[in-house]
Amino acid sequence: MATLSPPGAPEQQIALPVRTLSQCLAEELRRLYPDEAYGEVLMDALTSTPLDWCRTHQEPAADEDHSRYTEVFDA
Repeated sequence: MATLSPPGAPEQQIALPVRTLSQCLAEELRRLYPDEAYGEVLMDALTSTPLDWCRTHQEPAADEDHSRYTEVFDA
């Protein structure tokens, strides 16, 4: 229950539904505007930093010993 107190009018009790956390988060995210300053800094950093320091994924060699793995996933 919520109490509505408009100026110059009597207080009114209003039944409000209980909302889940996901409903509350969804409402907040709908009102979230882009952070322009953060976006500019991020784009500047990504375009000015060489990416050769990043490691890339490499497929394991076909003759690699897989016995040390507890599970094998076929993706």
